[in-house]
Amino acid sequence: MINRGEGWRWFALTFTFLLLGCPAPAPLQAQRLGDSGTPGPLDTGRIRWDAGSKRDSGHSIDSGPLVSARDTGPLHFDSGISVTDAAGMEGMDASIGETGATGSADGGMPDTMPQDAPDAGAMWACAPLPMSCPEVQTQRHRMISTSGCRFALEPPDWQSGNESVERLVRRVGNRRSMEQLLADLNREGRGLGGWYLGRSIVGAEGFRWNTGDDNVRYWMPQGVSGSSDAWDHGRVNGRRIVVVAWYDNDEGPGSNRGVRVSFADHTDPEDVRYRHALLVEPLPTAIPNFRGIDSHAGGIVWYGNYLYVAQTRTGFRVFDLTNIMQVETDEDEMGYVDGQYYARRYKYIIPQIGLYRLHEDSCRVKFSFVALDRSTSPHRFLSGEYHSDDDSGRLVHWRLTPNTHRLELREGLARGEDAAVSGETKMQGAVTYEGRWYISSSTQFLRYGKLYTTAPGEGASSERPWPYGPEDLYVERDRDRLWTATEFRGYRKVMNLRRRP
Repeated sequence: MINRGEGWRWFALTFTFLLLGCPAPAPLQAQRLGDSGTPGPLDTGRIRWDAGSKRDSGHSIDSGPLVSARDTGPLHFDSGISVTDAAGMEGMDASIGETGATGSADGGMPDTMPQDAPDAGAMWACAPLPMSCPEVQTQRHRMISTSGCRFALEPPDWQSGNESVERLVRRVGNRRSMEQLLADLNREGRGLGGWYLGRSIVGAEGFRWNTGDDNVRYWMPQGVSGSSDAWDHGRVNGRRIVVVAWYDNDEGPGSNRGVRVSFADHTDPEDVRYRHALLVEPLPTAIPNFRGIDSHAGGIVWYGNYLYVAQTRTGFRVFDLTNIMQVETDEDEMGYVDGQYYARRYKYIIPQIGLYRLHEDSCRVKFSFVALDRSTSPHRFLSGEYHSDDDSGRLVHWRLTPNTHRLELREGLARGEDAAVSGETKMQGAVTYEGRWYISSSTQFLRYGKLYTTAPGEGASSERPWPYGPEDLYVERDRDRLWTATEFRGYRKVMNLRRRP
């Protein structure tokens, strides 16, 4: 017979087991355009590296089997590291010359702490993997919660990544700081204008790219971030910066160019200047080399000295902003050629230092986009998945360690903290801030998008007009503005609205 004290102990043990072990259920001819919008020189044919086909199709084409929130069978994912290599041709970025001696890293606290200890704050428990991957359904425009613990990422080998980057830097030389890149902006933005394929969006601010970038066929804008994500004070040397990632859609002549990122200084809205840089992956060749990356780049986050890029079926690529390199621009080549380094006439390259991969026992989920929430402690990423015709796309929060600017680890893995089924179709981006969830969806009314505001269990989401071809989301905190970029040629805007109407 069990006495009362023993009974309470049995009850406590049973309740603890259930709590830890049972999480909640969860047709135009392509041509190369220069910066002026006029045709530029064709490829020389001396390409050393080619990024290959766009297997990582991202959220423009949802070619995978995920048509609901159902996760079935073992995980199969691409590695994010293709065996073919990099880049191609682009609008001419041919300004050459030193910008000065190598400077310090981007303004802000250096990333000097390699450990990934959990940050102080509320703790939560996840059952060991593998976990069940049930189908979770909701109604249109009604977000519901589900378990984040089902999703897990393996961290990069940071030591190996650092060694690869340092080996490349020693060979290439010409290490440049973020301040030096931002002092060398070579393109001019244009005024936003007030109309978007016949739709006027009241209160919109922002800019347009120059005519060459607005009309180029093969570069497609996607992910958005900025200095408000990067640092607590939200500036770089007092300047407001927005960053946009573009992927090569294979419509141009020659080989694939990979992914470029545009750093735009919008401190003075009447005088926006920007420059493109190419993202590259170091190669373990006898002579250190690099190639462009094969990625849709549907979402990005600039966080400290890292640039995170969503890799659709894998996780997050991580790029090192303390090791920007300057290369030659007088040849339309890629990588190491005849004793020199080139990057398709881009002056600057940013190397990959790591890759977070879905764990083999994780439930399957896509990383179509990613955004940062700095309103929580600790900060969190929100990743999400694009579904074309159903509303079961999921959103997952990932805790961060602000002292390292890396994902928080539990028993060697990054586990999802919480998750939600969105209730919206065609999600191109999402972000949370101060408890509210914001979703950027395309083609919701005729060809136009909508901006949804919601929270799990709240009921029907509210909506606001959104432009044609909207993409990722970014919060500029001190001005309380939500940013997006639009992707379709001739209508490309980098625009923002007040977060709270």
